Amino acid sequence: MRRLLVTVLLVAYVLAEAALVFWLASQIGWLWVIAILAVQFAIGISISRRAGATALRGLGEASRSGALPGGDVGNSALRTLGGLLIALPGILNDIPGVLLLVPITRRWVRAATGATVGRRIQTAGFSTTTTTTPEGVTVTRLHEGKVISGEVIERSDHTPPPTATPGEGD
Repeated sequence: MRRLLVTVLLVAYVLAEAALVFWLASQIGWLWVIAILAVQFAIGISISRRAGATALRGLGEASRSGALPGGDVGNSALRTLGGLLIALPGILNDIPGVLLLVPITRRWVRAATGATVGRRIQTAGFSTTTTTTPEGVTVTRLHEGKVISGEVIERSDHTPPPTATPGEGD
C-alpha cells in the first residue's frame, strides 16, 4: 500500500511540474523558461557545492574525534539538499529547496529529523552520551548497547585498588 501511495504521489508531482512548466512557457515563452531553469541549475549547484564541502569537513572532524556530528553538519546537509532541489529541473521543487535555505525552517526540519534519527538509534540498540570536555566543548558519542550514567572518580594516591584473595568473603 505504501509503495502504491509513493508511486501515485510521484506521478502526481511529475504531472504538476510538467503542467506548470507548460503553463509558464505559454505565458513567457520557452526560451525564457529554459533560461530560468538554467539559472536555477547553476545557483542550486553552487549552493550544494559550498554547503556539501562544509558538511563533509564537519563529518571528517566528527569522525576523527569519535563524536557525533553537530548541528553545523546538519545545517550544511540541509543547505546541500536545498541546493540540489533548486538545481533539479522544474519549478515546484524550488519551493522546498528555498525553504531549506531559510534558517528558521531549516531549524524546524533539523529538529524533526533529529528526533526521528534519535528514535531510530535507540530502536537499533544504540545509546548516546553527551559530555563536556575541560575546554568547554560538548561532545556526543554513539555507543552500542545501553549506557549507564555515572561519574568517574579519580584516585589521588595512584595506588592500585585492593584485590580480593581467593577464599575471602565466602
